[in-house]
Amino acid sequence: MDWLPIVVQILGVSSLNLGAVLQKKGADQVPSVHTTAAMKSIKNFLTNKTWMLGYVFITIGSLINFIVLGYGDISVLQPLMAVGIIVQALVCKWYLKEKITRPMIVTMALIMVGVVLVGISSVSGSQNDFSTVLGMLVRPFPLIFVIALATFGAFSYIYTKKHEYKHADIWISNYTGIYSVFSYLFAKILLAAIIQYGFSIALFSDVFAWIILAIMLYTSTSAFITKNVSYQHGRAVLINNIFNAFNISLPVLVGVVVFDEWADMSPINIALQTVGVAIIMAGIALMMVYELRFKREDTSKLIGEKKI
Repeated sequence: MDWLPIVVQILGVSSLNLGAVLQKKGADQVPSVHTTAAMKSIKNFLTNKTWMLGYVFITIGSLINFIVLGYGDISVLQPLMAVGIIVQALVCKWYLKEKITRPMIVTMALIMVGVVLVGISSVSGSQNDFSTVLGMLVRPFPLIFVIALATFGAFSYIYTKKHEYKHADIWISNYTGIYSVFSYLFAKILLAAIIQYGFSIALFSDVFAWIILAIMLYTSTSAFITKNVSYQHGRAVLINNIFNAFNISLPVLVGVVVFDEWADMSPINIALQTVGVAIIMAGIALMMVYELRFKREDTSKLIGEKKI
């Protein structure tokens, strides 16, 4: 793989995470979506300048990430979402004034080691045409894999809703992360059609291309909306780390299970990519542990202050 898609992906990821932090700030400034009518909530978000600025950055980042998928493997490009963890942690510290501890800084350095390993393990390869990638998706095992993930994501949201949004920052983030990965999965398939047909009559007359577009729009919109709901239930550091964890690990499985991206890769490159992703995930897991510990300590302090 050329380095250009990797560099472009990093720029897109940085824009996404900057936008996410701005939207977290905006979400904290508007009334809770659970106590406000749907149309009123939409108006509150759309008229909040901070949230809308975040929307602009997220839109730019999403467009970059979707487009670059047409020129590289999803199993290589998506793990680079880990760079966004560093971006959002720094912005959360300086803009949201959220505390970043020394152990979290160490884990961010660990994550960057994983990113480097994924980057150097990337290889050039040809991208398949639309009918080929669509055929890969509808094979029995890949289809079962995708349906199982979709079911778990839906269960996560339904579970926390039935329990009055208990630990909603974690459960909704599961849903958001999974359906966000789906949006990239279907974007890659759609881009195969666009690259093959161009914006010709053949593209617009292909029913399957329209179906893929509809699924992509649903999954991306659903993930976007639910992520903003989760922002009203927790800190951006935790929510975005869970989101990034899904967007780093799942695309590797999607690339391998659905698109057979490891089929022509050398054992050394596979090993480097596997180790790189494992290191990234270990770093994210550690950051989540530190964040949950911080959350418990903060809650204990609040309880202690109330008793006094």
